[in-house]
Amino acid sequence: MDLDYRLKYNGNFCSFNNCKSEVVLLLGIQTSRGKSYYCVPHAKQTIMQDRQIIKRKINLLNNSNPSAHVACIAVNVYFSLRNLLKENNRMLNLINANFEV
Repeated sequence: MDLDYRLKYNGNFCSFNNCKSEVVLLLGIQTSRGKSYYCVPHAKQTIMQDRQIIKRKINLLNNSNPSAHVACIAVNVYFSLRNLLKENNRMLNLINANFEV
């Protein structure tokens, strides 16, 4: 999937803490909380914050000892988080390669 971006239209602002900067380009970032659009600096910041959240969740799974009936769910969550971490890393690399901040 390519880097998802769109030009700002009237009333469309960066999703980062009510950022109201006059940005021309918004980047669509898929995080552990869903997909939102951010200006380039906040896209990078959001990815870095989300990586910390994902790593904490993975560590919790690694340190837990789930019973048999939830083990399958835990494994699925683990791999979903790992895939999201890889995707966020890929997005960060694309942003760094294509946009100067």
